[in-house]
Amino acid sequence: SRAMAFACASLAAGKAADGHADFYTVLLMHADRFLAPLVPESTSAAWRRDLARIVPEKIYRRQPTDATTNNWNLVAAAGEWMRTKAGLGDSLRWIEASLERQIELFTPWGMYRDPNDPMAYDHFARLWALDLLDEGYRGRHAAALEELVERGAWMSLFMQSACGESPCGGRSAHHQWNEAQQAVTFESWASRFAARGDLPAAGACKWAASRSEMSMTRWHR
Repeated sequence: SRAMAFACASLAAGKAADGHADFYTVLLMHADRFLAPLVPESTSAAWRRDLARIVPEKIYRRQPTDATTNNWNLVAAAGEWMRTKAGLGDSLRWIEASLERQIELFTPWGMYRDPNDPMAYDHFARLWALDLLDEGYRGRHAAALEELVERGAWMSLFMQSACGESPCGGRSAHHQWNEAQQAVTFESWASRFAARGDLPAAGACKWAASRSEMSMTRWHR
C-alpha cells in the first residue's frame, strides 16, 4: 500500500524512477484492482487523485509526435486507456495518436519491430497491445490491432521451443519474464479461441501456456 502511494505520487509529480514513467500507469491501474479492496477507501481515493493528475504530454518520455518511437509508447497507451476507462482522465486523442504510430511497427505476421529487433520486445509490445484489447479498447485502431495480435500469437506458438522457452536473441533474452509474457498471451488466446468455438486452437494455446510456466519452474528457488 505504501509503495502504491509513493509510486502514484511520484508519477503524478513527474518523478518516476529512472525516467520510466511510461511503464508505471498500466501497472498501477492493474494493481489498484487488487489493492483497493484491501485498504481504507480514503487510501485508495488518494491513489486515484494522483492518477487523475497525469498529463500524458508532460509525463511520458515517448510521445506520438516523436521522430521515432518504440514499445515504451505502447505501454503508456495501454495505461492511458485503463486510466480513461476508469474515469481518471480523458486521453483518447493521445491514445489514438500513439496507436497510429505503433501500428507501423508491426510486420504483416503480427510481430513487433522494436529497435534492433530483440525477440523479447517483439512479444513485450504485443502483450500490451493485447492488454489494451482485453481491457475493452474499441477505438479507431482496434480492428487492426486485433488482427495483428492474433497473427502474433500464432507466430509465438510456432516459435515456442519444446521446453516452453521463448526464442532468444537481442536484449533481455533469457530473462524469465519472456516465458511469463508468453503464458499471458497464450492464456488470453485460449479464452478467445474457446469463445469462438475453436477448441483445437484453444487447446494449443492452453498447452503452450502450461509449457511456458513449466519452463520457469526450473529457475525457482
